[in-house]
Amino acid sequence: MTPAPGPQAARPPSRQQERGEEPRTFRERMARSSYPSFQRDVIAEFSSTLGAAGLGYGYYYSTGNNYFLNRDGFKRIGNPLPGQVDLTDEQYNILVFEHVKELWTRFGSLFEIWFDHGVSADQDQQLAALLKQYQPQVVGFNGQGIMTSPIKFVYHMTVGNNQVLELDFAIDDTGNVPSDASAVYHALGAWTRACYGMPVANMSGNSSSVLLTLPSPATPVDRFILQEDIDFGERVRQWHIDVQVETGDWMPFANGTAIGHKRIVLGSGPSSSLTAARLTVDSAVASPVILAFAAFKPCPDP
Repeated sequence: MTPAPGPQAARPPSRQQERGEEPRTFRERMARSSYPSFQRDVIAEFSSTLGAAGLGYGYYYSTGNNYFLNRDGFKRIGNPLPGQVDLTDEQYNILVFEHVKELWTRFGSLFEIWFDHGVSADQDQQLAALLKQYQPQVVGFNGQGIMTSPIKFVYHMTVGNNQVLELDFAIDDTGNVPSDASAVYHALGAWTRACYGMPVANMSGNSSSVLLTLPSPATPVDRFILQEDIDFGERVRQWHIDVQVETGDWMPFANGTAIGHKRIVLGSGPSSSLTAARLTVDSAVASPVILAFAAFKPCPDP
């Protein structure tokens, strides 16, 4: 068992103490007189409401910060306030594991989990096992080392969804990007170049239908990039893609409601060997100006 940490420096006096008032307990600090007893299960309401609407949902959970349990950044804050609970590291981690187990088993299949401040070295193996057991499909953030990298998901949901991806470059005290962070940035760049640096075929057009002929023999394709020339505005409102397989038959591939600067369209199944693809604009506010209709081969995970 992990020994209890030794005494730490006392907290500086609060403004309340400086005024000569009695210190309040943790529960008194958190209480609201208008809600003396909160009886609703907010998490159940949240998950059932989003699930009924067909929307993915998930939870933001801190494995290292818990003011009630006197924790900040995976460490004890100091001598506990009246009403706070002070635990050993082992006791605290057991409670964390029970918390996430409840979140991951009571509220359906989650779309996303965010680990605020990441996870500690004495938590990662158990959390990885719980994730694999209860939510293996989930997209995770700040869970480095215990789950698949979310880089691909983030890229497709931002850059591939007519949005902007902002990268946070954290500079260390030497003025450089830390080597582990640099490796992640390089991996993202290498992955995007490998996936989208060279299309199998590309075509532009100024009509409601653009035909893309693929090289012979039939080529494995599992994704397309669509782009409008936004110098003329975002005109497309609805579209669909059909693909031609080796037998000559046309099959539906995907459909959507906007294109804009860039839309990455991923197939829902394994890649197929195709001979052609056709983009059809079903609705637009003016004549479409398609800058790119490009096909790409499957690419590996980052």
